[in-house]
Order: sequence, then C-alpha cells, then structure tokens
Amino acid sequence: MCGIIGFHFTESVPSYKLFVTAIKEATKRGTDGIGAIVIRPSTKEIIYEKKLLTCDTSDIIEISYGLADNTRIGDIVMIQTRNAPETEAATIDVNKHVQPIKVGNEGEEFIFVHNGGVSDHDVNRYKDKMKTEIDSEVIGLAYLDKNRNMKDALESLSGSWSIFGYDMLKNRIYVIQSWLAGAHGYLRGLGYMFHSYPESIQEVFAEWKDLKDPNDLRFIRAWEDFYFHELQGYIIYEMDVDSGLTTPREYKHHFIHPTWDDKRINEDEKVVLVLASGGIDSTTTALVLRKHFNLPVELLHFRYGQKSMEAETLAVKQIAKYLGLNYRIFDITGIYNTISNPEESSSMLINPDIEVTTAGDDIKTVAAWVPMRNGLFTTIASAYAEELILSNKTSYAYIAGGWPVISESGGGYPDNGEKYVYSFHDWIRYASIAGAQGRIKYLNPFEGLTKREELILMKWFGGEDLFALTVSCDNAIVKDGDVYQCSHNGQPACGSGLLSSWAAEMIGLENKRKYYKVGHEVDIKVPEWKRQGYKLEVTKEVVNDILQRVKI
Repeated sequence: MCGIIGFHFTESVPSYKLFVTAIKEATKRGTDGIGAIVIRPSTKEIIYEKKLLTCDTSDIIEISYGLADNTRIGDIVMIQTRNAPETEAATIDVNKHVQPIKVGNEGEEFIFVHNGGVSDHDVNRYKDKMKTEIDSEVIGLAYLDKNRNMKDALESLSGSWSIFGYDMLKNRIYVIQSWLAGAHGYLRGLGYMFHSYPESIQEVFAEWKDLKDPNDLRFIRAWEDFYFHELQGYIIYEMDVDSGLTTPREYKHHFIHPTWDDKRINEDEKVVLVLASGGIDSTTTALVLRKHFNLPVELLHFRYGQKSMEAETLAVKQIAKYLGLNYRIFDITGIYNTISNPEESSSMLINPDIEVTTAGDDIKTVAAWVPMRNGLFTTIASAYAEELILSNKTSYAYIAGGWPVISESGGGYPDNGEKYVYSFHDWIRYASIAGAQGRIKYLNPFEGLTKREELILMKWFGGEDLFALTVSCDNAIVKDGDVYQCSHNGQPACGSGLLSSWAAEMIGLENKRKYYKVGHEVDIKVPEWKRQGYKLEVTKEVVNDILQRVKI
C-alpha cells in the first residue's frame, strides 16, 4: 500500500521543509519510489513533475526543493511514496510504475494519486487503453469512460482506494475513500491537505507553525484555525477549486463474490433479526415491529452459560410460537467456558458461587456484567445477517435488540447505551462487505422509551398472556415444563424481575408469571409511586403518543 499526499495551497507558498516532513510521513506506507506533480489550475498547466525509484533522503530533499521552487499560491500538489507489490516486474520503468497518473487529453486531464488496488477483472477490461502498468490507471480510465461521473466510475469497479485527484476540465478536486486510511485538514494561512494519517497532517502543520511539539495542535477552538481528522469511508468528496465548497457523496462499493450479486436489490426483501433474551424489552421490540409495522421478524437467542439459560431458551421458544415467528438459537457457552471456567467467572450470571444481588443496592450498578456479552451477540448476529444477504435470501437485514431502551441505557451498562448502538453503523461498514453497502443496519425503535411504556405497548398489542411468557429473572428455572422466576416475600427477588413487575403493576397489566421462593433475604426499596398506589390508565391516545416516538 502506498503513501499519498495532496495539497491545495490557497493562502501561502510552503518551504521545502514542509514537503520533507510530509514525504517522510508518507514513507511509512511505501519506500520503493517517489513521484510528485505541481498543477496550476489558473492556467491548466503542469508546472513540475518528478519521479524517482527510491525514497532515500537525498531523493526526498531533491523533490522537496523542486516542489518548493515551483509552487505558487493556488497550486495543487500531489505526491506518492510507492510500495512495490510482489506481483510487479523486476525491471522498473519510472513512467510505467510510479504515480501520479494522468489520463485524458492535454489541458483536460484527470490527474490523481491512488493507494489501494483494482481487480484484474477490471484491468483486463481496460488493458488496451492503459499507458502504464499500474492497475490504478483503470480508475482514471473508468472516470473518463463514465463521462467524468466519479460515482458511476467507482461503482463499476472492484477494488479498494484512497484517492486524491484533480480534474482540469471540471476544475474539481476529488478526495475518495473506501475502507483504507485517509485524512484531511485545513490550516489557516496555508490551505488544504490530504494525507494517509491525521497524525501526519499534524506533523506538517506543526512544521509550518514552527512548533517543537506537534501535540500543541491537539486542542479545540470554537472559531477554527485548523482541523485534521479521518475521512469517512465510501464517500466521494468533490471540492470546487475556486470556492472550496466541498460536496460529500456516498457510493455503493462493488464486490466480486461467487454467490452474491451486489447490484441486485429488491427493496421488499428485508428481515429484522431481534436479539431475544425472552425478556420484555426484546419481546416488545419483536411484537411492535411485527404487529404494528408489519415487518418480517426472526428471533435470535443466545445461550452463554447464564444461570437462567434453560428458562430463557424455553421462554423464547414459547414467545416465538405465540407471535408466529421463526427463531434461531446460538449456543456460545463454549466461548465463555474457554474464556474462563464457570466456577472462576467474574460474572454473577455465570459463576454458580456468586449470589445474584441485583435487587438490592446493586440494582443500578454493573454487578450483572458479562464480559462483552452484547458485543458478541451483535457480532454473531451480524455474521448471520451477512450470510442471509450473501446467499441471496434477502437484500437487507436489520438487527434490533431490547437493551437500548432508556431504562436500560441509564442503568450503568455502556453496551446498553445509545453510543454503542450508533457505533455499530460505523463498525459494520468496515466489518462486512454487505455492511459496506448499507445492507446491514441496527434498528433502535425504543431508544427513548421506558419499561413502563414498553409494557403499555405489550398490553395493547399482546396482553397479559404474552407478558406471562416473558422472563425477567437472573435466577429463572424450568420446572414441570414451565418457566419459574425467583421471588421473596411476594416480590421478585432480582433487579430485572422487580423493574418489569413494577412497570406491569403501574399500568394495570396482570402479572401471570410463575414464581418460586428463594430462601435468602432480599433488600427491596419500594418506589414512592407504589406506596401511594399510583396507576396509569392505558388509552388509545397514550398508545399513539408512544408509537409516535418509536424509531424505525
């Protein structure tokens, strides 16, 4: 992979030292050659061009002096530090193997530097038009072939890219990212810069400001003097050279795959995979998505060695039957047993020797934490979602979990929070090829709802019988073919059971769950509303108000 650099010097002319710093930073990604070009948009001329076959210090200094001597305000500069691939010929021709690359007629060229690769399938399509032996040239040829429409060009190719380019005819700068490293920045008094890493831009800006410590640039100003940060993936940034106005535009990355035609899209083909524990959060999520929004729903349940494992599995099966849904069970007990023997586990939900204390002072702590539980669930569900897409069983797969409701996100568990859900959308774009096209997404319908409001929806759409099938107990068991949940002195004896029971009582939802008694004392702090006998009437207006806040 190569190091690539782009500049648009809008406000001053740099010294050669700035170029030395930028190029040395780029050699972190390639030391097998160096190429540079200076373009003057005002006259549509190439002012300076130099290519060398090494990145020795003397070469870097030679090209840096050449760039500094020939650059003027308004000029565009591109630099590549080459990383020779193992497939390249032993004999190197500087013009055939070193970027920047130019395609098109003189005065109307598209000039660019590219880090990444293009498939042989596409190279063979354009082989007769290529003037170099660099697969990157295909990107420029496709751009001309698609009438200078970059989105159409990229969606016709398969490969990977980080690109800085300039179209002389359109007077536009292009900065393009797939999943490769790429960053950009601006420094008042200098201009715009593109580089593979934000830290490299920081080094260059520190050089320009004559700062001994580049970390002096690590602060935030309300009125921007500079910025540098990673660029988003699967975006084409098109910049008007005269005004600096930059327009981001998404494109759908094309993949060559043996079974999946990634250009075949049926908007009606979709499935929602609800990560189901058997509790009220995931059950109500599945219920509302199916009954109110009429979406195809499948339940995914995970067994991980939890104390209530058999009861939760039975509950999910009964809920799936009640709602008429398919379900799939993933047993990852072996993963947690490999991480740690159950008797040595750090989690009270797994270790049989640790008492469940979530009903007392631990009700809003992370006492019931299981290492990376939701992270594993989401990852496995994403793999299953991608397999459904790659095997052409659906065009889109959505993942939904019950945990990110407002009652849970405020309870101390970071993987129940909105930020965890939001991070999924960035992660999945780089973790899967279907996700790269936006085919896998996370739905968080109950982001702003409480358990009480969830149960209002359950009561409205499902009733007491469905609530009776759910399990909200860290110590639930199976007895006589049914689920029994823990209790003490007529109250659920764990935090999850208490919260759901109180929410049901508040809205007048009859609790038909079955309970068994535990012998130990449970310190329960009765909420004020319960002591006052407060009840909330469930009406159509109340339900409609809640549904207005459901996000899909």
